[in-house]
Amino acid sequence: MEVAIKSYRDLEVYRRAKALVVPIHRLVGEFPAHERYDLCDQMRRASKSVVANIVEGYSHKDTPGKAKQFWRNAMGSANEMVEHMETAVALGYASQDTCRPYVRGIRRHSQTAQQADPELAKTLTSNLQHPISNTQHPHNERGRNNNGPRAIHQSNG
Repeated sequence: MEVAIKSYRDLEVYRRAKALVVPIHRLVGEFPAHERYDLCDQMRRASKSVVANIVEGYSHKDTPGKAKQFWRNAMGSANEMVEHMETAVALGYASQDTCRPYVRGIRRHSQTAQQADPELAKTLTSNLQHPISNTQHPHNERGRNNNGPRAIHQSNG
């Protein structure tokens, strides 16, 4: 039995995105102080942007083109979060094991979007489906090859 969608709060993708906001804020609270206005701020903003764009997209449900634009923005912010997680792992601020559940949550956004609009979701989620190459991350100050981001992308989500 399908539940009637009466509000953006009834959208599964909204609930999943909203559930990631507080854990992301807690995670960045453990990062070094010098990242407070840089990576921490970007991660906090991106996590909230996903939710806000879903809500705004829903408010334009009577104008499909406008709604899709906001949902594209939400997926852009979700992809941004994946990049920030990879950077946090590369810089040694968080472990792969810590970031993996967040990345899985972000990937679930794409799966939910795919159920709602397969053509749109295919375009939006192509970034999440391809592992990054096994090259040295430019932010890795230790100069070693860190396979963390690749391992995150290849995890079973």
